[in-house]
Amino acid sequence: MYSNSFQKFVTNSYNTKTYIGQGNPNTQILFIGKELSNENLDENKINVEYWKKEIDNQQRKTYDFHNEDLSKKEGHTWVKYQKLHNYIFPERKPRDKSYFNFQEKIFTTEISTISSKTTQKAKSNKNFKKQLQGRKKFFEKSIFIQSFPIVVLACWGYFVNVSSNPSEREIDRTFNVGFKEVCTTHHNGNEYNHYLHFDKSGQKLVIHCRQLSGSIPNSYLEAIGKSIGGHLQKIKNK
Repeated sequence: MYSNSFQKFVTNSYNTKTYIGQGNPNTQILFIGKELSNENLDENKINVEYWKKEIDNQQRKTYDFHNEDLSKKEGHTWVKYQKLHNYIFPERKPRDKSYFNFQEKIFTTEISTISSKTTQKAKSNKNFKKQLQGRKKFFEKSIFIQSFPIVVLACWGYFVNVSSNPSEREIDRTFNVGFKEVCTTHHNGNEYNHYLHFDKSGQKLVIHCRQLSGSIPNSYLEAIGKSIGGHLQKIKNK
């Protein structure tokens, strides 16, 4: 059920007790957020132990779930992930808002392993820069992470990719892609950009965008969904 690359990813993460992720690891889409928000739990340890058991059991699991309380939190990351999923796969949109099924088609993880309620607090941690760079190198070398044809970096500010200095083009280096174009969405007088990067074959798409939580407008999610949906159709036809 689980690929050798994912099993190796789990083993490496288990040995270092660093967060693996959630959802279906056999999908084509990877969402990478900023960090975990629950400061009261050791989610890194809980997550790696969960996946270690899953690997040992090798059983097919169900990724869908109901949560009425969560569905009422419009700014919650998972609510935004579900909405983005619905734009990518409109035929899979649940009739009930409390029903979440995005994890069947999407695997999610975090670029930072420091749990924090806010980005500002995460960056104040003395180990923030060191662990962030280590995580990027881990992703760069991971066959599992690199196997996704679509990666959404919903972690604005955690990657530098705007300088002409090759050493600072972190997205290019980490995912072996190059910048292609910027897509702009307007909402209430504000601009919302997402940046498209492709590898040389054109088969891999990396999208750099804002953190998908809080007051992100639906039009922004729809635009990102259109970029993803278009690429899925492209690689399907090849």
